[in-house]
Amino acid sequence: MSKPMTYDEYLAQQMQDPEYRAEWEALEPEFEVARAIIEGKPLTGFPLELIAKAADVSLEEARIMQMGKQPRIVRTSKRPACISV
Repeated sequence: MSKPMTYDEYLAQQMQDPEYRAEWEALEPEFEVARAIIEGKPLTGFPLELIAKAADVSLEEARIMQMGKQPRIVRTSKRPACISV
């Protein structure tokens, strides 16, 4: 009986497929938005409302992401997030 794959092993295997890799890389902007929201507030001290506005997502979506969950639909912004102080 073989040992089950870890997530990292599975992902490495899937990334060998050029089509899969292209789709994965196309999602990177959405991953960045989620990471910024999840990690942003504790690191920056900015209010979640400001982070959500800068990431071009609704406050509700930002709250869901900050809890570590994914909203039903994550829209990728066409502009980079920028917080002005």
